[in-house]
Amino acid sequence: MSIHKYIDYIRNQQGVSRDQLGAGVFYYNELAKVEALKMFPKKIVMDTILQRLDATRDIFEYFSTSEEYNILSLRKQIALYIHKQQYNTAILSIQKYKQLIGDNNLYNQFYDYFIACLIENNVEHAIIPINVSLEKFYFNIIKSTVPDFNVLPFEQLLLSYFEIYLIIKYTKFLDTEPAYTLYMELLNYVNNKSPKTKALFAPKIVCNLADILLEKNKYKELLDICNDVINCLRTTNKFNYLTSLLKIKLHLLEIYNLKNDEYYQLKAWRNVLTEFYVGYNVDINNDKYIFLKMFGLTGVHLINSVIKHRRIMFGYTQEHLADGICEFKTLSRLENGKTKRPNPKILSKLLKKLNFTGDLYSDTIPFVDNETFILSDKVTQTLRMNSIIECQEYLEQFQEKLDMTNKLNLQCILYRELCVNNRISPENSAEYVQELKNILGITIPTTNVYDKKYKYFSWEELRLIGVIIYNLNKLGDITELNKWIEMVELYFQDKEFYLNHLDSYCFVFSQISSLLGNQHNFLESNAINNTLIEEQLDNVILEHINRDIYGKFWNIIEEKKQQGVELTPSEIEYCLKLLKTSYMFSDILRNNYGKQLVIEQLEKLNPNQHFIHFLFY
Repeated sequence: MSIHKYIDYIRNQQGVSRDQLGAGVFYYNELAKVEALKMFPKKIVMDTILQRLDATRDIFEYFSTSEEYNILSLRKQIALYIHKQQYNTAILSIQKYKQLIGDNNLYNQFYDYFIACLIENNVEHAIIPINVSLEKFYFNIIKSTVPDFNVLPFEQLLLSYFEIYLIIKYTKFLDTEPAYTLYMELLNYVNNKSPKTKALFAPKIVCNLADILLEKNKYKELLDICNDVINCLRTTNKFNYLTSLLKIKLHLLEIYNLKNDEYYQLKAWRNVLTEFYVGYNVDINNDKYIFLKMFGLTGVHLINSVIKHRRIMFGYTQEHLADGICEFKTLSRLENGKTKRPNPKILSKLLKKLNFTGDLYSDTIPFVDNETFILSDKVTQTLRMNSIIECQEYLEQFQEKLDMTNKLNLQCILYRELCVNNRISPENSAEYVQELKNILGITIPTTNVYDKKYKYFSWEELRLIGVIIYNLNKLGDITELNKWIEMVELYFQDKEFYLNHLDSYCFVFSQISSLLGNQHNFLESNAINNTLIEEQLDNVILEHINRDIYGKFWNIIEEKKQQGVELTPSEIEYCLKLLKTSYMFSDILRNNYGKQLVIEQLEKLNPNQHFIHFLFY
């Protein structure tokens, strides 16, 4: 099933007309041209469509032309320059951006937003209009792609992430009563979307709304809203604006004189997280996470890099890859980034020959139907929860929906079967590692893959490589292990690969850090742990940060054991601080395994005090 049919399926399911979905953005027949490979899909358009339908997926992959990649990269840079208040640098990039975007309505909407940000921060420059009402300016920016804004009720609107964000910005400049009404309507709108959309915007809306509700003495209403949004953040493993929400809730509990166990738990969460953020000089209570979700490059692949690096990894000459698809010269120009608008049909055939789906905007497995997506998610969720029997049932249903002659499907299913059915025990490390290599080898040549000059891996392949590294460490094959580690370290030195697979980067390097610690290379292991913590904080992706904080503690303890010396009082104090921080993140994330690890260590390191009193009182 193509992305076009997937969009049509969701659209019909929701009762959304084609005109509604494309309003202010595109003509719907353009999607048919994308499906027929007559037109290259623009990521900004596809993202807007999927977000309006609330049908985005974290593992969608997009293959971008160098022309579009430059625009997307500039857009992200400008947003971060403005976030960091580097306005002069931002203006230079905005001018460059304007020269590249042409008359595309969505790209121009971003340009107008950047100008609004500069006006809001009193920046003066020739490109910035003077004597402008920001309320009207933001209103016009919204209307450029949402013509029915302030015409139709909120529940009848279809909004992308950026359109939701623009309305939040616009509301800030309204008087108190209309702002209150609009914030409540917008909060109700995101509450009825998927948990990840709600987690992205509800925290900011509530923080903006809190002062109004406090002035109105609507304490119960604000408390209920805070409870709901904090729970949503915990369920989705997000932390944006969490400490601000905790501050609001603690204030409300103090108003009600409810200094109970929950109060001290929330207070401990906030104090520990705030101290942790200050220690790394970061602030989570701002819009950076929203910016990264709206402007980020996760899953965006530069098409010429993919084809060139993948071709060399496969050992193909340009002539061999081009054979039966296009002229040799066409491929050469494409790989060298000299083709501004490559032919989508040619690209699809080249990608298929290199063991990708062939879709230019797709999931990591070929589209079948919407049920396939649901089953795929259920397999992942039940496996993560270790609900093996339930996972096996979903896996069987999932497999029945797929074409198992397709290499990508076969790889996907065989790896999950290996995890779920234990047809080879992980304890039998040599056989287990070989089976992992066999599964990886379905889509790429694994023999001496680490010796290849260029490489390009899919999301699924990177996850398999991380698991291979972990199991090679258990096997004790240090020579081969080091080759795989060196390959991954070199691979992620390329900024493009790092940006589009940050979650895989964190996953793989956490495996490397763990095995270095097991090899008693504590200095290097801690260096990786620190880098992982900094990267996760910088990108506001914190769902695994408890693991890396605990890893720092574990390295200190193990190093002291190896040296045969006791911890000094200051080292004990530092270790207790690490354990407390790891526990708080685990507690917020409802990670019982992470909490139990910490409790066991606290009872050894701090036996004279009950861990509950140490952590919360």
